[in-house]
Amino acid sequence: GTGKKKFEKLLKSMEEKFPGKVRAVVRFNAPLAHQMMAGADLLAVTSRFEPCGLIQLQGMRYGTPCVCASTGGLVDTIVEGKTGFHMGRLSVDCNVVEPADVKKVA
Repeated sequence: GTGKKKFEKLLKSMEEKFPGKVRAVVRFNAPLAHQMMAGADLLAVTSRFEPCGLIQLQGMRYGTPCVCASTGGLVDTIVEGKTGFHMGRLSVDCNVVEPADVKKVA
């Protein structure tokens, strides 16, 4: 999909630097997104605010476990160790990364 321009540019440059190994599709493509989700080993949902959370439900549809922030609808739908994994408590300070959460994701 699309997002912050600096990341789009970075991904495009990686595609040029590593042809055949990196592909950057910087546009909305729902069928491709579903194929990627279905073929993924896990789905990282690092939202700091997720009132409902549909992405993890789509992942569950394909049997792709979700590694998620413990917030909103993610808490309500992700069952620890069964349908996915939680990365610890929600922190409103975007610059804080707790070492225990990093270990848990790894």
